[in-house]
Amino acid sequence: MKKYIVEIVNKIRSMKEIRIGPGPRASIWLYKGSRALAFIEGRGYVIPDDVKKIALLAIPHRFKLKPEVDIEPIEIVRKALEEVEVPKL
Repeated sequence: MKKYIVEIVNKIRSMKEIRIGPGPRASIWLYKGSRALAFIEGRGYVIPDDVKKIALLAIPHRFKLKPEVDIEPIEIVRKALEEVEVPKL
């Protein structure tokens, strides 16, 4: 899952709408949040759905959009989640 998380953050960082991309801490907190959600749901392991749920909460405030972009940060995260290949379990 760590590779999946890094790929999501890198995808956001590389998007043309982004002025300042999410930093390394975004990946760290996405990983920690995903682990916490897995624990709350009674699992000792993270699944892609955990990462997706937490990404929508933990990532949107961690980057800045270009001023001319008329889109909400959460839509950027959704777009990245759609474009990054989900790992097979």
